[in-house]
Amino acid sequence: MVGGLAEKLTLGQLREYASGIWSEEKPPRRPLLCIAADGAVWEVYRPQLRNGAAARPRPSDIELEHLRTLNLSDDTVREFWLWLTSILFGGGGKNPTADRFKNDFGATSPAFADAKAALQEVWRIARKLPEPQLAF
Repeated sequence: MVGGLAEKLTLGQLREYASGIWSEEKPPRRPLLCIAADGAVWEVYRPQLRNGAAARPRPSDIELEHLRTLNLSDDTVREFWLWLTSILFGGGGKNPTADRFKNDFGATSPAFADAKAALQEVWRIARKLPEPQLAF
């Protein structure tokens, strides 16, 4: 994206959108995906609530985890199309390919980020138990 003040404004807007959606929902809140784009550069973020966030979160309660940057060019049009269709039309049946699998479950995918966060939370609790203590 542009950087500087424009980037801060954009990220602030994404935090506002996420807090607005989550303020209207009861926990557990659904996972969201925030996308900022100028047409050529697409930034993908996963919003998360900071610890101790209120029942009706404010924008300051939202952290944005950067997942991916897509720079649209002649060389990346195919990758961009696969990514965009997986975001917009993710529920339907598709022909499985390595590229689609990477977009849906790879290290920069929303599914990977959600699973990683859930495992980190479980580990935060489980690591205090006797069995993991013994293993480490």
